[in-house]
Amino acid sequence: MLVRENGVFERVSPFFIFIEMEIWSKRGASRFMQKLIRFCAWLFLLLVFLASVMFSFFNTTSVSLSFGFFTLSPQPISLWVISAFALGGVIGLGLGIGLFRTLRTRFEVKRLRARLEAAEQEIAALKSSPRDPA
Repeated sequence: MLVRENGVFERVSPFFIFIEMEIWSKRGASRFMQKLIRFCAWLFLLLVFLASVMFSFFNTTSVSLSFGFFTLSPQPISLWVISAFALGGVIGLGLGIGLFRTLRTRFEVKRLRARLEAAEQEIAALKSSPRDPA
């Protein structure tokens, strides 16, 4: 990497630049790391996309999927594999953001409200019934 200092370009290693950024400002170094991580993430996504394009280019054999009594029309095997990969990603994101935990919590709240209502009705029935002076 070339760095211009006093009008002269010098060859400097990226590690040296990171150390200088660390010295200049802790905040600057964290921003640099955030940008580096973001760049690596986008690079990874680009590589996955390119790999899926190459995979679909080389796997064009048509295959039909059968789920016992239900059979899907023949599609290229790459479509099935990439669809399964995408579906897994969507389910993983759903689990990651707590979508399924939220749904489970909602069902639990409904169940507990029904139990509470039943208990309140039972209490009201017991209060209105005559008591034995035993």
